[in-house]
Amino acid sequence: MMRRGLLLALLLSPALLPAQGAISTQGFGYPTGGLSTRAAAAGGGFAEFDFSSPRNPSSTLGWGRGGLYFQYEPEFRNVSVGSSGDRTMTARFPVWMASLQMGSRAMATLTASTLLDRTWATRIRGGQILGPDSVGYEERVESAGAINDVRLGVSWSVRPNFSVGIGVHGFPGENRIRLDRVYDDSLRYGTLFRQLTLGYLGNAITAGATWRPSRLFAVAASFRAGGSLDLRIADTLIASGSLPNRFGAGLRFDGLPGASLAVSVERTDWSALGELSQSSLVANDTWEIGVGAELTGPRLRNTASLLYLGYRSRDLPFSVGGEVVPERIYSGGAGLPVAGQRVVLDLSLQYARRGPVAGVDERAWIMSMGFTVRP
Repeated sequence: MMRRGLLLALLLSPALLPAQGAISTQGFGYPTGGLSTRAAAAGGGFAEFDFSSPRNPSSTLGWGRGGLYFQYEPEFRNVSVGSSGDRTMTARFPVWMASLQMGSRAMATLTASTLLDRTWATRIRGGQILGPDSVGYEERVESAGAINDVRLGVSWSVRPNFSVGIGVHGFPGENRIRLDRVYDDSLRYGTLFRQLTLGYLGNAITAGATWRPSRLFAVAASFRAGGSLDLRIADTLIASGSLPNRFGAGLRFDGLPGASLAVSVERTDWSALGELSQSSLVANDTWEIGVGAELTGPRLRNTASLLYLGYRSRDLPFSVGGEVVPERIYSGGAGLPVAGQRVVLDLSLQYARRGPVAGVDERAWIMSMGFTVRP
């Protein structure tokens, strides 16, 4: 049990290894944001209104009829420490959604999204004294997995200009962690190997509303009340804590010919996860602000395409070296009707700058592809 505790403390520690690692995947992982491709392309400004983003359950009436949504999102990351650096690629599938129309005024949805992604790998050189000898080694630590968010939601049109929604969440997940220490003289000293699987299970509820007081403006808001979150190794309960509460609100303006503008704000109480930590991990409550534009593009097969531009600013939840990590994201993209409105391909490209903190600078290009199918 002590060996497990030491390994767990090492792997959750927010300290960066020299010239390796990433500042975005510290603590319990990177918050992908709960944004569809189109919402991310517009900087998250439309997130509270977007029917394929799992933030506001009342927005899912925008499906109009039942359908499916699937998203693929690789990230190409460059971490630099002084004159040295490290490049990695992480493939994510951050959002999946299925919707079913229930009469003329209601929509049911099942959504699977990523709350915190914990996929990374790092290597270091080191040495230790074994008997009379000083022995060098290379140590590699890998983590794969995430805390996921599975939501069953229902939205209902109270009036033509006002809708509400509610969602029930389960938060399953796991991190598969592996540590290998290979000594330079492996024939004599062998190889140290450790493997650990952390399991997560939690719950929460969400409520939201969308109101359009006029044809020019719309406002939306949502709130998630976090329930319990358990951390286990096999069948052993290691720690219990709470999922973070979250509040989001958005304002949309549709008064420009061929264009819509939106701004959103989000508050997440990540400090609730600090109860799960068995290390010096510091979790911070954060704010996020997103602004974006949606523009009518050229027509393809008699259906208008859409163009997106956006900017998003937020802090990441887990500190590095006692410093809060800022993230700034510049984004753009397009919505392309492949088969009218029945099949739509959304594309986005995002450039993220994280830090610098503790002498470490991280930059990333994020490519996203979202597929919407309405039978």
